[in-house]
This record gives sequence, structure tokens and C-alpha cells, in this order.
Amino acid sequence: MLVPTTSESLAGLRVLDLSRLLPGPYLTRILADLGADIVKVEAPEAAISCATCRPSSANTAPVLRRSTTASAPSPWTSARRSVAIFRAMALQADIVVESFRPGVLDRLGLGYATLAARNPRLIVCSISGYGQSGALCAAPGHDLGYAARAGVLALFGPADRAPQVPGAQLADIAGGALTSAIGILAAVIERGRTGRGQHLDVSMTRGAAAFLAMELARRCAGTPEPRGEGLLSGGVPCYRVYRTRDGRYMALGALEPKFFADFCARAGAPTSVTKAWRGARRARRSSASSRPCSRAATRPNGCRCSKAARAAASPC
Repeated sequence: MLVPTTSESLAGLRVLDLSRLLPGPYLTRILADLGADIVKVEAPEAAISCATCRPSSANTAPVLRRSTTASAPSPWTSARRSVAIFRAMALQADIVVESFRPGVLDRLGLGYATLAARNPRLIVCSISGYGQSGALCAAPGHDLGYAARAGVLALFGPADRAPQVPGAQLADIAGGALTSAIGILAAVIERGRTGRGQHLDVSMTRGAAAFLAMELARRCAGTPEPRGEGLLSGGVPCYRVYRTRDGRYMALGALEPKFFADFCARAGAPTSVTKAWRGARRARRSSASSRPCSRAATRPNGCRCSKAARAAASPC
């Protein structure tokens, strides 16, 4: 179970899942955990999907499939007949999840306008790399490219090396699956008020950009932090990963001075470590407080920020 609840909040909702790879199936697994009935619609041939991805389809598929009914047209079914079958299925569905490139469903005669004309309550969630419109909408890609385009990749890695490939699929899961789940739940609530569904355009790149919230705030305040040198990116000794004597690694997250001092005392670290850290903190505060406010030049009497605001490097 991906969602920590035993609630069947979405019981009675039927979802047609046309998606492949990770974002769509991860999304529909979440919906299944909440009680929705998932109908997985796949091509007859064994295409690349989350069930056939390495390293082990036997271990991967059950994680992403729960309470799922598989539906595949016969290899001898014509394309026209397959479209007619899906249209009939969509009449009884509440939600359709798809991850084709923009325009594919429209060419098949299964676009949102066509399906909604017959079932106005239908919610269609389209997950793509760059959204349904724009210069990059038809461009292919994968998680790493979306994270790079969003700017998230620049946050990972030490200061003196290239950005590091994240070990988790940030754009696929957070930018695609989780963003879609929020959108679908909101659309279901709105449909309860209006009686009408909607088309959700989920861009994994835009969704991944949510991870930039803190960095963008720092940049707006004029205090950007270089990769690997920030408070939460390994630039301070109290918030870092250390190699242990047995060849493994330990994550230390002791931002508060009292907790860092306690750790150092228990680990047998010299007191000079904590003193140096306190000195670095004072230096950071002093540097921030002496930085002119970004709005000072536009005010007749200069900056009128409070001392606390200047210390936080925030505008007036």
C-alpha cells in the first residue's frame, strides 16, 4: 500500500489506465489504495511498461498494481473496433489516465472533447514531460531530462563537481504521479459541485519545479546558495553525510546548535568543532544583516527594514 490509510474514500470510482512506464501506474496505484477500481488497458503486444521494466518484473509489477483489472484488445481486433470498445468503456468510467505524447489520443478519436461529449462527468488526466502545449510539448524525454529542464538537477551534488543524477525519479513520481493525484482529487470534488469533469494537463517538468521553492525564495531575497555549499545541501558540518569506520555512511541532521553539540560530545569530537560552527553561524548572520535591502534604492529615505528582516535578507 502506497497510501497509509485503510479508507476506501474513492470506492465506486472507475479509472481507465492507458499509461505506461512509471508516473501513470504509480498514480493509479495510489488511487487503488484509496478504493478506486482501476482498469488497465494495454496493447496486445508486450510493450515497454512498468510491468516489464528491469530489474525484476516479478517484484515491480505487484507494487504498482493493486485491485487492477487488465484489459487488452485481441491481436485480431481492428483499430476501429478497439476505438469503439474504449469509447464504450469510457461511458462507464469516471477517470481516464494517459501518458501519450500530446495529440495522440485526438488522432485516435479518443481525445478529451470526444469522450466528454458522450460522458460530461469524465475526468481525463494527461501526464507528459512538458505539457499539452508549448514549444517542447512533442519532445520525448525521461525523468532526468525533466529534472534538468526544471532546474532541480542543479541542486544535487558537491560544489566542485557536475550535478549528480538523483537516485529517485523526482519528476516521474513527484512531478507526475503525485501532482496528478492532487489534481484528480480536486477534480472529483469540483465535479460533485458542478456535475462536470475536466481535462488535467500535468507537466512533469512543471511539477518537478516545486522542489525549487526554497532556492527560488533565496534568489528572490538575493541570497542564492551555490550547489553543495548551502545550509541544507551539505555546506555545513551539522547537516551532512559522513563515512563511518565500517565503510558505511551516516546521515547527520542536527541543525540546532544544541543538538550538534550533543552529537559531537557523544561522538568524541573536539569542542573546537562546535565552536567553529557557532562562529560560522555568526558570520553568516553578520553578512546577511549588512547586506543592503533590495528596495533601499527605490525609497527616498533609504531602507526602513527591521533588523530581523535585514538578517533574513528579505525585502522591505
